[in-house]
Amino acid sequence: MKKIIIFFSAFFLSLSFSAQNNNLNSSNIQTYTPSKLLDKGSWDVKWFNNLYTENETANSEGKNSSKLRENFFTSSIDIFTGISETGRLNIGVLLEYRSNTIGGREAFSVFD
Repeated sequence: MKKIIIFFSAFFLSLSFSAQNNNLNSSNIQTYTPSKLLDKGSWDVKWFNNLYTENETANSEGKNSSKLRENFFTSSIDIFTGISETGRLNIGVLLEYRSNTIGGREAFSVFD
């Protein structure tokens, strides 16, 4: 049950939003490049999750064969805020977490 809760919270509650004040005097570059050129006090937060699992492999001739399950989980969160009045300087943090399991373990074993 714990694995199912973690699964739903990690994959279906992924947060991705960009709150940015739109200025009429801003340049096209700043208007159409969110998360790169933020106005002062604007925030950009992105949360990305990926779970990949496989139990087959293909050889050079394209024939599939079974193998023990391998699981790969990646989660990253990016947080940026604009700190300059001109909207030319951002400060932020990038956090990343990875977990891999091999040897035929269950797909959700990356959360153990």
